[in-house]
Amino acid sequence: MKIKTRYAITMIMVLLLATAAAARPASAAISVSSTFKSSLDKTLAAADSAMKGKISTQYNDFVSLQQQDTQWDANIKAIHYKNAEAETLLRKQIKAVDAAKIDKLAIQVKQTRERYKKLFDLYASLNRQISVSRTMGTKDLTSMLRSQSEAMKPAVQLARQDIRNKEAALKAAKESAARTIKKLRDILAETEPLVIRIKAERSSTDIPKKSLAAEWKNASLAVKNRDLASTLASLTTSVSLSRQIVEQKRKIHTLEEKITAVIQKAKSQLPAA
Repeated sequence: MKIKTRYAITMIMVLLLATAAAARPASAAISVSSTFKSSLDKTLAAADSAMKGKISTQYNDFVSLQQQDTQWDANIKAIHYKNAEAETLLRKQIKAVDAAKIDKLAIQVKQTRERYKKLFDLYASLNRQISVSRTMGTKDLTSMLRSQSEAMKPAVQLARQDIRNKEAALKAAKESAARTIKKLRDILAETEPLVIRIKAERSSTDIPKKSLAAEWKNASLAVKNRDLASTLASLTTSVSLSRQIVEQKRKIHTLEEKITAVIQKAKSQLPAA
């Protein structure tokens, strides 16, 4: 039992860490400073039309990709927290499936038992008296008590059956709720591998992010030194790395959309209140 408990706790911690990683904000996109743009304009002034066109194209692509990067971050953040709120609410609703019905049936069982308590007590008392009377050998008294007991027996049997029926209804309601809750939780469990994949996708962007930061420094230095060839090379590499990052974020957003779909699927199967 202790091993199972430790295993369950370990799995919960893994999922919590994965969820935290999924919610971790992505690093901000690179902001092109006015200083860089001014230096680039001066560098391009000394370039021929062909080189100027190539560098300008790469620069414009880079700026566009950084804007996309920023937008994807905003989209991911919005959908992630929307999913988190929706799942939290849904889990509360799942936990409360048929709770009102079960409470009502439990009250009925309790009230029914209380209603028949005097009848059962009287019947038990008669049977005890019959046993004592039989031991004492008082046949007439035993016969009279037995007649009273037999007269009460149908009512007692009906009372017991009434209680059994209500207990059976309560048990059936609990079992039905448990099945429904398990089904809905199993559906929500489909989000777990998606959360882990999001964590993996985020991790996979770490290398291009670091490379991009280093390459942008190279681009800034090349522009400052009016080095056209190095400027073009660094901008081209920066564009390539930015595309990788944007693509990874697009994948993350798609995974979040899949989580949304899973939550909606579970919600659609939630019993009507």
